[in-house]
Amino acid sequence: MKVWNVASGQVVRDLSASSHVSVGFHPVAFSPDGRWLATSGEGNRLYEVGSWELRFKLAVSPDYPEGVGKFAFSPDGAILAIGNPPLGTHLYSTATGQRLAILESPDQAFFSSLSFSPDGTTLAVLQWDRVVQLWDLRQMRQQLAALNLDWELPAFPPASDQVETKPMRIEIAEEPVVAERRALLAREIPVRSADADARLIDLSAFYNATFAESSKKWGGGNDLSELMPGLRELAGVVFDVRGLIELEGFSRDGSFCYEAMKGIRVNQVCSRLHLLHSAIFAVKTPAGTCVAVYRVHYADGRQVQFPIVTGKDVLDCFGESDQDSSGVVVAWTAQNETGRKTGRKARLFKTTWNNPFPSVPITRIDFEWGGAREANPFLVAITTE
Repeated sequence: MKVWNVASGQVVRDLSASSHVSVGFHPVAFSPDGRWLATSGEGNRLYEVGSWELRFKLAVSPDYPEGVGKFAFSPDGAILAIGNPPLGTHLYSTATGQRLAILESPDQAFFSSLSFSPDGTTLAVLQWDRVVQLWDLRQMRQQLAALNLDWELPAFPPASDQVETKPMRIEIAEEPVVAERRALLAREIPVRSADADARLIDLSAFYNATFAESSKKWGGGNDLSELMPGLRELAGVVFDVRGLIELEGFSRDGSFCYEAMKGIRVNQVCSRLHLLHSAIFAVKTPAGTCVAVYRVHYADGRQVQFPIVTGKDVLDCFGESDQDSSGVVVAWTAQNETGRKTGRKARLFKTTWNNPFPSVPITRIDFEWGGAREANPFLVAITTE
């Protein structure tokens, strides 16, 4: 990562490329006072401008050692806000590197940007669903001070009396393709049934595809349109079947792709997890290949991950009718438009994972791409037992 002097056009500093990843996904930011440079990649890093000394490497969470790319500096440069969706926003002192607070969102929405107000007393967090969180830091610090827990920073000045307050209207413009995609999902994915209990994990906030889509990635007519949504008993387990979470390591059609979907809330104890899932483009993937990983997080801080492998957990979603499926649990099968012409069937598979810590509450689950270039996993539903 190069730092340039705009006036002279000269490179001032060439920071090690091994310490950073693609700026397109992990951006950089200067503080308003010009004293600090924040970067992401192999940890969130804070450099002192001028000397370019690495002052701090801030590990927001052990779950995200690579760092995240949502930054905002307070106007005076004293506070660095680091986004950690969907696990809240972390505030750090640039002077000491100490964490000041974690602002936990009331829901599990992901967000796209952060910004402080001009006086530094309010932090705005823009969610992907166009909701704006406004955090009153002055009031927060007043409450902390009453408990002798206030931050070791100068107090905010008292709020000035406002003679008149007026309503404020904010309009957030989306890229047309993003707005179109959001509208499609809202229109095509059914709402969760009122009869769905907590054992049927709610994936509403994470769906990124519908059953009926014949996307360029899957091929025309190759979809799951025969899969009826709702509470379905498949392979002896009731699932909340409504949409898909697709993962892939790279996009075949130029669209945005997800390598992981993190923070699926569970918040309960269970002895087993039942997963309804499959994979596309896995027809040539050798048996035993890891196509996905589920990372389970517990209330006591521990975590366990388990792989999803071909031949044991899943096969290709659109398989030949005579393909050997004895090693997997086929939960659902049907022929779509393409299948009726070729004899291939669309299939979903069930994996049952035995929880090694059944008495400890599971807080959340991360669904991650397994790294097999020619196999893209997707998740339909999770049920606990």
